[in-house]
Amino acid sequence: MDAAVYVGTAFDAYDSGVYEDANVNPTTSPCYYSATNHAIALIGWDDNPPEGGDGVWILRNSWGESGYMRIRYNSARVNTSAAFLLYDPTTPVISDVSAAINENGANLGFKINPQGYDSEYIVQYGLTTSYGSSTAVFDAGSGSSDVNATVALSNLLAKTVYHYRVVAANVFGEVYSDDYTFTTSGAKRAPVITSVTADDITSNSVTLTGIIQTMGANTNYYFEYWIGSEAHKQTSTGLISRSLTEAEVTAKPLGLLPNSQYSYRLVATNYVDTVYSQVGTFNPTESLFLDDFSTGTIPNSWTHQMVAKNGSSTPRWQIATDDGYYSMYLNCSSLAANDEVRMMLPQLDLANRRNLYLSFSLEHNASDMLLDYFQLQISTDGTHWTDLGEEIYRYRVGDRSYELYIIDLSSYQESLKIYIGLLEHCQGGPGIKVDGLSVSALSGLFYPDDFPAALGLWNTNYRMINVLELANKTLLRKTIQLKALSKSGTILGSKSVILSPGSQKNIVLNDILLQAHTNETGIIIISGANSEDLAGRITLSRWNSTNTALEYAFSSLLERDNLVHRGNTYLGLNSAQPIKNNVDSSSPVTQWLSVVNLSKSRSKFTLNTYNLTGLKIASSSLYIRPNERKDFAAQISSATSGSIEVIPQYDSTTYVAELIRYGQRAANEQEFSFALPLISSPGDSSQSLLISRGANAENWIEVINTGDNNISTYA
Repeated sequence: MDAAVYVGTAFDAYDSGVYEDANVNPTTSPCYYSATNHAIALIGWDDNPPEGGDGVWILRNSWGESGYMRIRYNSARVNTSAAFLLYDPTTPVISDVSAAINENGANLGFKINPQGYDSEYIVQYGLTTSYGSSTAVFDAGSGSSDVNATVALSNLLAKTVYHYRVVAANVFGEVYSDDYTFTTSGAKRAPVITSVTADDITSNSVTLTGIIQTMGANTNYYFEYWIGSEAHKQTSTGLISRSLTEAEVTAKPLGLLPNSQYSYRLVATNYVDTVYSQVGTFNPTESLFLDDFSTGTIPNSWTHQMVAKNGSSTPRWQIATDDGYYSMYLNCSSLAANDEVRMMLPQLDLANRRNLYLSFSLEHNASDMLLDYFQLQISTDGTHWTDLGEEIYRYRVGDRSYELYIIDLSSYQESLKIYIGLLEHCQGGPGIKVDGLSVSALSGLFYPDDFPAALGLWNTNYRMINVLELANKTLLRKTIQLKALSKSGTILGSKSVILSPGSQKNIVLNDILLQAHTNETGIIIISGANSEDLAGRITLSRWNSTNTALEYAFSSLLERDNLVHRGNTYLGLNSAQPIKNNVDSSSPVTQWLSVVNLSKSRSKFTLNTYNLTGLKIASSSLYIRPNERKDFAAQISSATSGSIEVIPQYDSTTYVAELIRYGQRAANEQEFSFALPLISSPGDSSQSLLISRGANAENWIEVINTGDNNISTYA
């Protein structure tokens, strides 16, 4: 508070203690015309000073006890001149709240005075004073007089007490009315089933999930499932308490018959009535065959066929062992150039099978420059063969690794019986190793009809803890569905989460969806809201070097529909180590690229790597199934930088590409000193970037020219 005092000789000589003089009364009327001659600031007071007597002001001055004085409340005419500001917020005013009841609803009336500023209002309502539901946001205008407002609530529980309040806001803040109640009329209602799904389908089991609204009554439920006209089987009966407005229910029938179409539905009952969901179908389908060569032998029923022979040798496919794992290969080094040998698998019966895929893994090696290649073939008679897909070469830029390939067989299901052929074309190399051959229905895959509200990438390597931080940006209650997918697109688990208006929840994914999945990566699908309604990220933490506490690793923003890519996108590669301390300054920077295919069909992606001058130094291609995630190293030579271009097969293909740079600690290669997530994006005309100079921070900007002509950039 600014104030003034009358300074005399004694005041001028003050150096400590409590100052007191006889100048206690105003000399004029009004009092603020009394004579004063020195401006000060009052910063506090003490009603009971240790010296006793009346209370004192604490004032800021240019002399005294280090620039402070204590002065009796009335001394030096301090009580005659003061200036201060009163904060008088002009938030809206709510008045005259009332409710008119109708059957299963209510019309709420009230008045809002915007106080001259743009104002909005909502009504919060529910079964308790926690409310839990909100109306849409309404505009109250910017006038200075009362505005009559009416809000209709519908689809409420019959004969039920509801709490409600009005919330109004303008630039100065929010105001809340008192809590009010009303009791609805009408008759009690039967439960409502809002959704029912079948997931995690295997050869003999399925997970059935439904959402039920209780309508204010205790509700029993169960699932029915059956084949054709057979009698309905049912799961055990569960109970939902009337205190829950809505609940997700699940059941997992076991002992199902493979290759059979099942029908299913959800049944819910309260004291009013029994209701049934719509009928859905699912097909438990077993693998026609699976061979990972773990016995160390090739099945006797598999047949060698020499397709093209240019030399004297007649080789056979054989078993290879790598680090305790078995695979099958053809040693081309003993064959002449252009020799071809086919391995024919036994006849497959496709009758009564659906959604069939052939999957297998092939080994690639960057050190083998010879043009040995592998060609998958199919035949309906074992004699005439058709190529499936493209030639797959053993040579591949990057480290030696196995790549998973999946071929859709749906176009051959009408043939009923087929043969699969594995053709090797030799050019003198060591041959391509094949592993994990199977034909099965990948029925556990998740194919969304539309892109979900958001998508996140999870990672449990090095025992990292994944926390989904999810915020509801709206004034409405949201029921959010989470599905955890493996990197192959298989559903691992699902959960519903309720977000109150404007709230945030932190969900530890390791506890609810990823308990049994360590040292893996995958995807989180988030649905149940519009993309713009949600915000969030996945934050990863890891254990410290002594395994006694968690420490922050990095955060990755959720992908939303405005970030999902179509067409070519680009990411910067940089092996420069930004850390300047002696321990880590020379440590390598590891860069891992993740690509997720969000289209409804398998898509080919081409990855082009460029050096700093824009020269293409590497190119590779891979196929990714719907909702499958592929992770691989995106490396360039040390102490340099460049870029990687992600090119989908079709411009309409939707996908997500994210690169994470890991700064590796010199002391322990399994630890990293920093992690920097980067999301790929198309080229653009301009960008806005955040920089910082705090704590001696250094900033660098990486610019990629995605066009065909030279450009000039300005920062």
